[in-house]
Amino acid sequence: MTLGITDLPEDIITMIIDNLEDATTFVCSCRKFYCIGKGYGYLKHLYYRSGDSLKGFKDKFYMHQRCVKSIVIDVLHDPQHWLPFYPKGIFLNIISVPFDIYSKPVYTFDPDEETYTEILYIIASKFSPCLVKINWKKFKKLRRLHICAHDIDLEGIEYLENVYEISIDCGNNSSYLNIDMVKYLPKLKYININSEINEKTYHDLIDQGIIVNHDTNYNTNYNDLYMYLITGKISIE
Repeated sequence: MTLGITDLPEDIITMIIDNLEDATTFVCSCRKFYCIGKGYGYLKHLYYRSGDSLKGFKDKFYMHQRCVKSIVIDVLHDPQHWLPFYPKGIFLNIISVPFDIYSKPVYTFDPDEETYTEILYIIASKFSPCLVKINWKKFKKLRRLHICAHDIDLEGIEYLENVYEISIDCGNNSSYLNIDMVKYLPKLKYININSEINEKTYHDLIDQGIIVNHDTNYNTNYNDLYMYLITGKISIE
């Protein structure tokens, strides 16, 4: 008797799902695959747009959590509170931050526990005063970091022992940014930055063989970011 693909055992089907970048067509090709995919999860990339159901998004997150590699959250206040877990790649486009009329608006990113995230993009308002604060201890596995914001608190960034690329776009804020601690990052190879930095730090980075693109005209590549937004995917290579 000849066996077809639909006769394969469930563990083989789930292995096929794992090895497909987009398993949607495969899962929807027959009822058996769909039932397995629904119970096992099959989506690798999730995308939340402004106006989407937050409950539906969170339910989908839980359903596919075993497979999810990256997530894009576009236009959501305080998105970290809507993340049941932290996948390999995260892209956050923040529309607003808690505002105190007596101080600069602050966006704090502080997960409950250490994450497995390797690629982190945070896009906040870079043309109005806003401070992004991240608990770097929770992101020790980070390899690529891109922050687009008016101001960034880099205290504790030395905990990023696996990061090899850092990009910082401060928009029209050309004031001095203390990046001295990045020279202690053992795997750092590239840094892009457009704010003023200490000249000694700049030469120390160069002497360590780190490629420094210190250009006051450097800006986030919005073509790439737009691609992430319309596809709902983050490159996680």
